[in-house]
Amino acid sequence: MMRMLARNTAKRIDAVGRTAAGYTLFEARRFAGWSAIAQLLGYRDLWLINFPDLPLGDLWLITERIDDATRATAARQNIRTWVVGEDITP
Repeated sequence: MMRMLARNTAKRIDAVGRTAAGYTLFEARRFAGWSAIAQLLGYRDLWLINFPDLPLGDLWLITERIDDATRATAARQNIRTWVVGEDITP
């Protein structure tokens, strides 16, 4: 039971990408809310603790929908957002 609980509550990054600038962490949600931002901030801190020698690049929130307040909060935390159907601008 304890092993099952540990597996079900493990912290798992949705996706990791790699560029010359470092590793990029992605969180994917159908509707992005506050918890999606918290997930990415938690992943960022865990990455820096567990992989201090691997440079961390961008944090991305990928979603189908996001409200303006959540998007603004993500931007203030240096989290880039992309909503399905939008153009990605550098």
